[in-house]
Amino acid sequence: RNGSNPHFNPKYYHWFGGHGMLHSVTFKNGQAWYSNRLVRTEKWELENKAGQAWLVGLGNVAHDPWFALKAAWQFIELGFRMPPLNVGNTSLIYFAKKLLCLCEIALPIWVTPSLNTIKEYDLDGQWKVPFTGMRYTQTILGIRI
Repeated sequence: RNGSNPHFNPKYYHWFGGHGMLHSVTFKNGQAWYSNRLVRTEKWELENKAGQAWLVGLGNVAHDPWFALKAAWQFIELGFRMPPLNVGNTSLIYFAKKLLCLCEIALPIWVTPSLNTIKEYDLDGQWKVPFTGMRYTQTILGIRI
């Protein structure tokens, strides 16, 4: 299972903005073990290093009139590149012999069955756009997108 959970308490919470929280149940010898882990995206890494929620996220614009200035400062801090937005929190699929966390606005994230994050996955350079459930369905059916 995959769902949205913030790693740190965000200033303005939006339920789409939390990091992917993976849940699993393993059965062995008549016993069950539950485990969970946050998907370790670039955004998660930045927040973990900073010890706080990263500014850019859903919900900020409506609640903070200084958002544009703060977002510009983050842009400078990141070396003039767009901040990472991938939180890998939408769903899980098994595709191309890989377990992938999907996010509506980014590439899928490859994870192991033991919930360790491997990397953002672009199907070996073949995929350049977000890989949502709808795009997955269109791709399997051969519909051009």
